[in-house]
Amino acid sequence: KTIPVQTKQWRKNLNKWETWKSIARFRKELRENQYDLVFDLQGNFKSGLILSQVRSSSKVGFGWQTVPEAPNVLFTHIRINPPLHE
Repeated sequence: KTIPVQTKQWRKNLNKWETWKSIARFRKELRENQYDLVFDLQGNFKSGLILSQVRSSSKVGFGWQTVPEAPNVLFTHIRINPPLHE
């Protein structure tokens, strides 16, 4: 299942009540289900924060050697270092 997220729009409108309601709805949708496996294919801090709201015992992301933003590894359980292309 893919759940779209509107982080750019939220950042532009943080001072609006409708934005905070949209964030709350998004968080509720993330937490509605227990997932078997979740992938973070971006590896940045923002995607890690979103991943932290997902209910899953297996969260897959980048390892220390390949993660774009190091704090992201705090939100994953299974870390993979794919080969770097030069």
